[in-house]
Order: sequence, then C-alpha cells, then structure tokens
Amino acid sequence: MLAIIYITRAVVDQFLMQEFIIRWRVWLTHRLMGDWLGDRAYYRGQFIDHPIDNPDQRIQQDIDAFTACSGGMANIPSNGTAKTLLFGAVQAVVSVVSFAAILWDLSFPITVAGLQIPRALFWIVIAYITFATVVAFWIGRPLIRLSFRNEKRNAVFRYALVRLRDAGEAVGFYRGERAESVELNGRFAG
Repeated sequence: MLAIIYITRAVVDQFLMQEFIIRWRVWLTHRLMGDWLGDRAYYRGQFIDHPIDNPDQRIQQDIDAFTACSGGMANIPSNGTAKTLLFGAVQAVVSVVSFAAILWDLSFPITVAGLQIPRALFWIVIAYITFATVVAFWIGRPLIRLSFRNEKRNAVFRYALVRLRDAGEAVGFYRGERAESVELNGRFAG
C-alpha cells in the first residue's frame, strides 16, 4: 500500500513539475519574443557596439534549458539517452540484488489455494518488478516518438527565428512585426 502511495505521489509530482516547466517556457518565450520584436530590436541589434550573439538561439535553446533545469533535469538531447537509461538500469539491478538476500531471509511460505509457495514475499517482489518493467516499457515507448517530434519542432522554431534575424531589415521596413509574431507563435506551438 505504501508503494502505491509513493508511486502515485512521484507520478503526480513529475506531472505537476512538467506542467509548470511547459507553462513557464511558453510564457517566457512569448515574453522574450515580444521584447525582441518590440521597437525593432531584432533589426537595431545589428548596429550596437556589442551585438548579442545568436538571439534566436537564446530564445529557443536557452529558455528551454533554463526552465527545464528548474525541474532537476534539463530538456536537452543528452537526457533520456542511452547513458541515462543505462545508469537507471544499473541502479535498479543493484537495488534488486542488494535487497534480494534480505528479502529472501525475511520471506516465509504462503499457502494459496492449497499450494504452498516457499519464500513467497521474494517471488511476489520479483513478479511486481517484472510487471512494473513491462508497464514502464509500454508507457515509455511513445516517448521516443515524442522526443523526436520535440527536436523537430525546436529546429523549425529555431529556423524561423534565424530567418527573422536575417530578414530583419525587410521586416522592419514593412513593419511586419505582427505577422512575424503570428508566424513565430505558430511554429513554437507546433
């Protein structure tokens, strides 16, 4: 029962943290895009003594990394990769092996429907671990596709920001900030 409560709390914590990070990233991105488009800063920035390097990258990548780091794990490609999965798997195996001997000693036989199961607690935990692993793979498999889509959308958004920087003179001349804002917001939202 305590395990169910702990797992539920961990899932809810993770969900709320991700929700907070996403909302914060959306707000901060809109805020900085507005500042960049306001007063033609995207164009005027080329003529200052020390221009800001790659403002498009600052808006897209730096905001993403900054907001995601508040959740303890940055939203960058290195997270969720084989390295992270490998260390997670190693930690899980070490935990199971470490506690297996203790669990084996604490376990006692249980009779179910006339059948006696020796060291039942140990086998129940092994069954639970197997079930949890299958469920984790079942839930985690779609995350691969979502991660790919996230990277693709980030690249599309970054390209639109670079395009705006390159066409800054024309956008400023035609006062196209509103159209560019709509375009950038559309690409950011996906």
